[in-house]
Amino acid sequence: MGPGWFQSFELGYQGYSEFLIYWDQDEDTTGVDHFYLETSKMNINHRFYTALIGPHQPMYLTGPKYGPNYHEWMLKIKNELDPLWVCHPPVPFAHDEFVDRAPWMHELKTWESPKEMHIRPWLKQAMALRPKPSGRV
Repeated sequence: MGPGWFQSFELGYQGYSEFLIYWDQDEDTTGVDHFYLETSKMNINHRFYTALIGPHQPMYLTGPKYGPNYHEWMLKIKNELDPLWVCHPPVPFAHDEFVDRAPWMHELKTWESPKEMHIRPWLKQAMALRPKPSGRV
């Protein structure tokens, strides 16, 4: 197996996946970011459900369209099982945070989301210390 694959094992089941799109990390990857987001919007508009929908995209984009409002359900589960948000923060809102922080993604944001994410104060402070992406290499 070469680069661009991953394999997972959980509860006795095994999965194998290969990435369909490869890119040179030394090049501008804006198009790749746009592709994944626009594909999700297209899937929502055509009422498709794929592996690239769900928690792999901004929760406030997909959540109101599927479930409906499964993003609220995910937040309740996160707060119940991980009330201090110490397990893999800022999941389940990592993609929302990416779209908000990456200037090249702003033009694609066509959905409503809270001005403040449901993230604990200590995590907000830690995230504020990270530099915002300013552009591409």
